[in-house]
Amino acid sequence: MKQFTITYVIHPHFNIPFKFNISASSEIDSIKNAEETLRTRHPEGVSIVTSNEQY
Repeated sequence: MKQFTITYVIHPHFNIPFKFNISASSEIDSIKNAEETLRTRHPEGVSIVTSNEQY
């Protein structure tokens, strides 16, 4: 598993970025897992801006 930092915004506050750390086997999996988790935390909606692997 690799560590990723997800940068996302909460609707409708697109000018305030938030960060979320997650473990996943690939960048695509990190985005999928983050979307599922963040959808539960923020039912108003989120948009993922970036997914960066931590080295």
